[in-house]
Amino acid sequence: MSHCFTAVFEPCLISGKSELLRHNTRLWFKRPESPSFEGVCVGAVVGLNPGSAKGDAEVGRETFGECDPTMRRILSTFEIAFRLKGVPVPEGAYVQMLNLFNLRDERASAALALRDENEQLLADSRDKAEGRQYPFLWLAWGKSARADDVERFLAGRKEKCCWVDSRSDFHFEPPETAWLPAHPLCRTKGFKMAHNAEMIAKML
Repeated sequence: MSHCFTAVFEPCLISGKSELLRHNTRLWFKRPESPSFEGVCVGAVVGLNPGSAKGDAEVGRETFGECDPTMRRILSTFEIAFRLKGVPVPEGAYVQMLNLFNLRDERASAALALRDENEQLLADSRDKAEGRQYPFLWLAWGKSARADDVERFLAGRKEKCCWVDSRSDFHFEPPETAWLPAHPLCRTKGFKMAHNAEMIAKML
């Protein structure tokens, strides 16, 4: 399948520098006709912050982009999960990508430093996609997550959720400690995409 993503990149002045925020990020199993295509959401993944993926068009409007390694891993995991369920990926399907904060930076440590210096600014620039309900949430923000970000994000959410820890154990309740959910690219020995797909298959 021709994986791609769509999103809106918004310019933002942070600590005297021009940065980008990424909103309404949707990961597509097959490229849709246009970036604003409505599509069918099959689930949502919650990461720490947007990474290296860049859009094709100017900022401020919906654009296509090429998936980064995390996005590709997420889509491939879902594809395996659909095969395990014995059903095809729905036509026009996508996975919503949400983040604990929306500053685009592939260096998590640098993004977290800017987040700490500009907490209110980033809080005021949250992704409106957070306000929607999704079929389920795959919590996958990794060990660098801040407890207050996790608490804020999960407050009031009613969706079922899942996450996998660094030992590859599955969980289906919100984590008691913020850093427990593993990132999809976790490098711990034995952490495998096909195994994680078994967890996603239970949610589909």
